[in-house]
Amino acid sequence: MPIAAHAQSAASERQVSVSIPAQSLSGALLQLAEASGLQLVYDTKITDGRSSSGVSGTMSSRDALAQLLAGSGLSFQVSGVWIGVENAAPANFF
Repeated sequence: MPIAAHAQSAASERQVSVSIPAQSLSGALLQLAEASGLQLVYDTKITDGRSSSGVSGTMSSRDALAQLLAGSGLSFQVSGVWIGVENAAPANFF
């Protein structure tokens, strides 16, 4: 694994203490990135009109991101040094 990819993977597993209130999803993602050091990549159009119920506590950055995205119809993938936020695949694809 390249060093940069390993560093981002480690960042997503690092324990962080967060207190992000319910708000627009884009605002919540920005707060998480600032608090955790994650490098999130996404088209802001996919967060338009979406909200997050927030997250509070001490947990891995990955778990905090999963909680922020819960119910939004979005998911994330770790790819190299980036964490991409994207539309979730439909549950019944076939």
